[in-house]
Amino acid sequence: MTAKATLFLDTQMTDETEKLLKRLKDSQERHSIVGLKPQGLSQSEIQERVKDFLIFQVVAKIPFSFGGGVSVGGVVDTDTEFDPIQAYQDHPEAVDDIMMYARSDMTGREDELLEEAKTHKSSYNVLLFGTAMAIANGEALSLPLREFLVDHLTKPPRTNLKAHGRPKLKDLDAEFRYHAIRFAVLHGPRPTRNDASSRHSACDIVAGAALALHKSGRKGFAGGYGYDNLKKIWQKYSKQ
Repeated sequence: MTAKATLFLDTQMTDETEKLLKRLKDSQERHSIVGLKPQGLSQSEIQERVKDFLIFQVVAKIPFSFGGGVSVGGVVDTDTEFDPIQAYQDHPEAVDDIMMYARSDMTGREDELLEEAKTHKSSYNVLLFGTAMAIANGEALSLPLREFLVDHLTKPPRTNLKAHGRPKLKDLDAEFRYHAIRFAVLHGPRPTRNDASSRHSACDIVAGAALALHKSGRKGFAGGYGYDNLKKIWQKYSKQ
């Protein structure tokens, strides 16, 4: 390789590295509680940033529910299960991440999933989603997966699989809400307010952002974001 070609490649790599670092820095500033945040923004401007933060966090929950499997002996209310079909229905914008986790689950836990799928909807849906993805990509299916697919196509849909109803507020959900409050606080507002004061606290801003997302049709923001609940979460987690 000539010196000129080497210099060209080095320049290209430097440009790509700088672009990547800029993207990472921007993502950290807008989607994390690390680093300095802009000050002096209006409440509506902070709320818009919190909305973006909340959307990113909802997608970021997917890795937390991934890979642990389910307790075949009985799932408790606080268990979190990875269901790619439900995740895609709720957050189609995260399809690349969902496909990645489904593929990894299928690769590393096929035997476990086939056993769990006998009683649990989330594991059944991982197999269904992963099998469809494999077929779409022209990939060969293992014999157990072919048998699973035939069973799915030739027998009535299963209605006796365990699935959570409306879950209780999980610790993970509370932590994500706490992070949203901290994100808002980093922009300047106080965490909470006196009951008689105007609604300019970080908890008010997060509540307003969640309500706006719910009204716009975003799933996952219908409950748990009221001011009183957010205040309790802040009081609990800020002491830890």
